[in-house]
Amino acid sequence: MVHYRPAAVSVLALAACSVSASAAIVTYSGVNAGYAAARASFLADHLALTGGAAPLENFDTLNPALPVGDMPGNDGRFAPEYADGSPAPLPIIQVFAGAPSPAQWMVNAGNGRPAGSSWVIRPDNPGESIYAFAQTNAQGDWVRITGYDAAGATVVTVDASNAGTAFAGFISDVPIAKVVVTPLGNFDFVNGMDDVYVGTTPVPAPASLALAACGSVLALRRRRGR
Repeated sequence: MVHYRPAAVSVLALAACSVSASAAIVTYSGVNAGYAAARASFLADHLALTGGAAPLENFDTLNPALPVGDMPGNDGRFAPEYADGSPAPLPIIQVFAGAPSPAQWMVNAGNGRPAGSSWVIRPDNPGESIYAFAQTNAQGDWVRITGYDAAGATVVTVDASNAGTAFAGFISDVPIAKVVVTPLGNFDFVNGMDDVYVGTTPVPAPASLALAACGSVLALRRRRGR
């Protein structure tokens, strides 16, 4: 599912697209049968808007014995903080054959982090902002992705389903200072996250972002109609 959000209010349905002069945010979500389409739309829109592929970290080449700060495959890093800004140990990798991109993924607990801990993701470098973020979750994990600006105001929120393998993310023309991924519930609040995209390349003005979203939705409709 793809939503276009002027000022974070969704106005895009599969049959129509609205262009606003205000801030533009496109959110993406899909689970099980809808997973591939949501991920493909995110990747196509990022390529169309920035001219480059969305940077991906799948954790499979990282040392599972070490905590993870920087994600070398993308433009982001895990910050040593909890969602409220208090200090936190860095998260660790779990070797897990059931990870969406086997055989390793990032877990929210361990290394002194309690179950239910949120991940906080910031740009690699000072002065940069996040304009694109997405992740995959599975195993009944249910998470909420929230992007905040430098003043701490909420810019975008999108939920990833707990019904199976789920993709969720966003592209925004508003600079995002940090992304918080919060577990919303499973049987133990120990969650995993995989295939994390973080992009710091600015995207164009709202009209271009809305049109890209329209294009991805129309392409999906054409593919489904064949």
